[in-house]
Parts: sequence; C-alpha cells; structure tokens
Amino acid sequence: MTHNHEEDYMLIKALIERDDLASIGLIGSASKWASFEGRLKRDGYPTDQIARVRSPIGLIHATKLNNKTPYAIALTVVTELLWLTDTPSYRENRGLDSKALRALFTNAPTTTS
Repeated sequence: MTHNHEEDYMLIKALIERDDLASIGLIGSASKWASFEGRLKRDGYPTDQIARVRSPIGLIHATKLNNKTPYAIALTVVTELLWLTDTPSYRENRGLDSKALRALFTNAPTTTS
C-alpha cells in the first residue's frame, strides 16, 4: 500500500466494500492492522467483510518473516495466495468451473474462410 496510514485505511475501506474480492492483503505491522480493524468495526463494517483482509500479508503458517527484502516478501505472498486458492472456501471466486469451460469450448463459434 502506501506510506500514509490514512490513505491506506481509505483504500482498505474501498476494497472491502467491493463484493468481487475474496481476499485483500495489507502489508504492515500487526499494530497497524489492529488499529484499522478497530476503526472498521467502529465505522460499522460487518465482521465477514473485515475478515477478508489478511494482514500482514505473506505469513506462512502464522510465522513472521525475518527477511524483509522485497524478493522474500513477494515469495511469501505468492505462497500464501497459492494456499488460499487451494482452500475450498475461496474456490467460488476462482472463475468458471470445468463444466462451464467445456461448454464454452464445445459450443464455440467456428469461422470458415
């Protein structure tokens, strides 16, 4: 996100209001998230919307990352996203199922030249 906590908070509010995001990652400290979470609750956001925010992003098995280089953070975020996309509760947001895809390809219009 940004180096401005107020701007980050406004971004998080805008993102949790969307219904097309299964998961929202926020980089930052646990205390930053605790502050944001409290504000979101006071602002009246439902628990299920707030629960979609993962902060800090890139936690592997709830273990804090010691290596703070952009490369290491990127790898842990990718690892976390792979885990999330393989979790059944997130599958409904992964696009078309195999049956729908098959129908698209089987009934695809053909062109003749």
